Amino acid sequence: MKYLPLHIHTDFSNGDALLNVDSYVQWAKENEYPSITVTDHGNLCASLYFNQVASKAGIKSIIGLEAYCAFEREFKSEVKEEKRERDHCVLIAKNYQGYLDLCWLLGQAMRNTFYYKPIILYEELVKYNKNLIVSSACMGGRIPKLVLENKEDEAIEFIEYMKSVFGSDFYIEVMEVEMPDQTAFNQWAINNYKRLGVKIIWTTDTHYLKPEHAEAHDVMKLINTKTSFKDEGWEKRVYKSRNLWLKKREDILDEAKQNGYDLDLVNEFLDNTLEIDSKVEPVKLTRAPEVIMPKFADNSYEILEKKAFDALKARGWDKRPGYIERVKSELEVIKLKRMEDYFLIVADIVNFAENNDVLCGCGRGCFLPGSFVKGEGTMIDIVEIKKSQKVYTHKGRLREVDDIFKYKVENEKMLKIKLANGETLGEGNTIDHEIFVLPKGKEKKLENVVLKQAKDIVIGDCLIKL
Repeated sequence: MKYLPLHIHTDFSNGDALLNVDSYVQWAKENEYPSITVTDHGNLCASLYFNQVASKAGIKSIIGLEAYCAFEREFKSEVKEEKRERDHCVLIAKNYQGYLDLCWLLGQAMRNTFYYKPIILYEELVKYNKNLIVSSACMGGRIPKLVLENKEDEAIEFIEYMKSVFGSDFYIEVMEVEMPDQTAFNQWAINNYKRLGVKIIWTTDTHYLKPEHAEAHDVMKLINTKTSFKDEGWEKRVYKSRNLWLKKREDILDEAKQNGYDLDLVNEFLDNTLEIDSKVEPVKLTRAPEVIMPKFADNSYEILEKKAFDALKARGWDKRPGYIERVKSELEVIKLKRMEDYFLIVADIVNFAENNDVLCGCGRGCFLPGSFVKGEGTMIDIVEIKKSQKVYTHKGRLREVDDIFKYKVENEKMLKIKLANGETLGEGNTIDHEIFVLPKGKEKKLENVVLKQAKDIVIGDCLIKL
């Protein structure tokens, strides 16, 4: 008897996993696994390719993701001590509508609640309970974290909340990943799942294909963090667990036996993954309809090619080694993707704007004459800044000025901020001008300083002088 591999990360998991979709599908075919899942970190990027490759191999592809979740009150809290780390939560689409629901939830998280990661609010997630299956995830999940923090009552309260919304489509995950905390949570879950009325599934938190790939996974993690094996403390940048490889059912049972688990229970938890498989309808994903691009001309590619090489020669770059070959390579890609009309149309719009004094570039700024910017060792009036001069950005980084845009602001709403000492902050500020402030009532600590737009500043806020 097989099981359904759940909690599986591929190389689409934002630099966190090595498992290749093709290798994964090949593994399933060789080992006669009829259904497999992908649950990448915070994205669905593998879904289309995974679905198509699995379909060709005659394998049922189950689409999901390991999402980042939080309650709205936690996401919006401005008090650092009250902020909970985002929770991991595995979401599985039961059908095509479930896949669309995941796309919508993730899109909303990207647009509205992105904080280092796209965070799906639980308040939004529960609205889509009909077509999704949810599990508690790894030690990054809310329930395991609460249990390990000795907040069992809160963990049970959350379990009841999820059961009330998702019913029998909510599961608790256990796994053996050579981590004492995970082992402790496994034992808690096994001791309590019956009285809590929730089923357990055994998963693997897979990040690579074979046991011997653990070191290669370390290398990938270090590359992503710009760390070397020679650096002190590099071990903190990689996973302590060395067994995040893709396991067959017999591998899981062997491992569980070695670690003293009741094999009857482990088999029960593995069988529960097959129950999830039976709940999921096969889906077939196709590419979105091809974008119909307006034609620039009948010979658009020839026009683009001539413009590119004329510009190369005008700059004298045609004499530099490798430049002509690179332009040819770029043009080949554009031609292959049939995007020559797009490039020509956009160039035409930009040229028209520049020739008619229409502001065109990376967007408008929000400084007015009288505003000061911190330069190297001194404050500089915005009107005196020159190209190539170094100034500090709002993130505190010293950067060279690449370009300067000037524009008229007659039609924009302006604010004058009057300080307690009678001074006025500059000649005025656009409403979205960002200023470092210590919010009203906050203790004078650096960690309490925030960026506020001018329109959001209130009486009692303290402005920070750099």
